[in-house]
Amino acid sequence: MVDLPSVQDFRRAVDAPDVLNMVIRAHGEIETALRVAIVEALIEPHELELERLSFPLKLDLAIALGVVRNSVRPLFLRLNKTRNEFAHDPRAEFTEKDARDLVNVLSEGYRDGLKTDLDNAKTPKEILRIVFVVAFLEALGAAERVQEHNKRLQELLRRAHVLFEGHDGLRVPESTGEAAPNSGVQPTPASGRG
Repeated sequence: MVDLPSVQDFRRAVDAPDVLNMVIRAHGEIETALRVAIVEALIEPHELELERLSFPLKLDLAIALGVVRNSVRPLFLRLNKTRNEFAHDPRAEFTEKDARDLVNVLSEGYRDGLKTDLDNAKTPKEILRIVFVVAFLEALGAAERVQEHNKRLQELLRRAHVLFEGHDGLRVPESTGEAAPNSGVQPTPASGRG
């Protein structure tokens, strides 16, 4: 299992005193979470050199794999655009217009849910911070969901192995209503059909 980015590292990134550091570091944490979600979703992740893929391509791959919702694509792409502006011009600024444009790519549900926070934000940087938090939570949530799914799958495979231990393969046993020894599977009443 691949390590998730830490919430503490992300918090330090969005609490950076200047916008340049916040944008570069927060975007990096989001990209890490996105990478984890993709790696965990792939059967053979070593066959794909994720580091060579651009952020938009990683995002599209995550959407295609079903680990990230398509509705957040505009948000991630807008934050990536902001990151690229700052990466290529360290004197770039995040303006009121940039903040409005960023809020406009949020889904209606996010805009409604964050209305008070967005209305109380006094600077474009505060709005940027709020939106980075949303994106990070989306990416981290995607990675956590895939990891949890993989854990459940591993547990099911472990139980199947125990259930069919000593057999020539995974064959479904005849229903006797009794659980296999040490399988963790509870017996079910026999149906009486047969």
